[in-house]
Amino acid sequence: TTNDDECMITALKLSIDTEVTNFWETGRRYAHLASSLNNLGRVAQATRAQQIYYRQSNAHPHKKVDPFLGKKSGIAIKRDVIEDICENLSRSQFAFHPSYYSEATKDDQLQSWKHLIYIHIPKSAGTNFVKPLSLLLQQIESENQIKTRHSNEGCKHYLWHGNLGDKYQHDAYLLEAFKGKALNDLQGSFIANHNGKHGNYNQNLQEVGISAKKICLVRDPSKRLYSHIRHNGRFQFDKSTLLSKYSKEFSNLMDKYIYDYNLFEGYIEAPYCDPFDYEKCETIDFLDISDDHTISKVKSSFLSATLLPNIVQYNRINDDKEKVSFKGALEEKDFKDIHKELISLGFLDRDNQIDLEFLKKRTKERLVFPEIIHKGEVLHPITFVYPRNGAAKLILTKDFIADPLGAINY
Repeated sequence: TTNDDECMITALKLSIDTEVTNFWETGRRYAHLASSLNNLGRVAQATRAQQIYYRQSNAHPHKKVDPFLGKKSGIAIKRDVIEDICENLSRSQFAFHPSYYSEATKDDQLQSWKHLIYIHIPKSAGTNFVKPLSLLLQQIESENQIKTRHSNEGCKHYLWHGNLGDKYQHDAYLLEAFKGKALNDLQGSFIANHNGKHGNYNQNLQEVGISAKKICLVRDPSKRLYSHIRHNGRFQFDKSTLLSKYSKEFSNLMDKYIYDYNLFEGYIEAPYCDPFDYEKCETIDFLDISDDHTISKVKSSFLSATLLPNIVQYNRINDDKEKVSFKGALEEKDFKDIHKELISLGFLDRDNQIDLEFLKKRTKERLVFPEIIHKGEVLHPITFVYPRNGAAKLILTKDFIADPLGAINY
């Protein structure tokens, strides 16, 4: 409520002004302050507070870290061993995304994979894609701070964030990421949009001569909508509340994300093109959410280009089937009724006009992976494990190769 937000703002300001806290803890308090200010409609102040949060927390855009954690060489491995590891882990619903180590300091084929924008359409396996990548840099950063600081010689510069959300967060991030900051030495960059746009960020990159790959995972629009209704409906106890709360979010969402419009909460924008104006999404590569093989190659190309560790990850992060429903909340029958009603109201009219098969085919014909992805036999010396349960961790690749199943079941 308004009173609660006012009280929160007063308390946070007092705690920031008076308490002796560490640098990052102060940063986190600014995030709470920004959220409360935004709830009261004080967007400019919220943006400023969020900018301070980005500057003073482990969410800050610019990261200078040693991605090798002091290690000086890669780990030699035969291709058939990599394939065996992938196959064995897949039986436990885990994926292995190798980062290939190249002695050549400048592999031209990898250059085009150093910068990645992920277009995160909700309920399209996006969390699976984004979460391990967004946490990876924070984990390396923490590890760098715990251990004796490595010499700057091993440090690389990254521009990095996971999902960007509300407009005040988006605007604050852009201010902190691009204003007066040198971007000519970036080893890599990553961002994802969730309830927000990616276009302004992309434009900022282009202005400094950086061209990013844009990846978008897609699925059947009707199934996506049903999954979205189900996801949000688990917390609701009547249909009307669900519809009033999420109607904008449910309506033709794939079209909005693909063409980057009408995504910010509280800001209304009309479509600026038809759903079949594919030249407007010419720079986006589209993959089916079930195409694990290609998705893994995308991640491997990106990790190899950015010199970041291998990733081993549980492949059903944020799976609705594994979540508990609240007693008395909406059920499957309600979800089916809502789904049918929304379709009759035109909530898939634009989404259904997009020829996803054409977009996926176009991507398949033009997407080229670096040769090292098909032939590499030296892995990054560090591996990032994102488990099903428990905390993510960084381990030595040689230890992971010695016991892959042990690494995911610790």
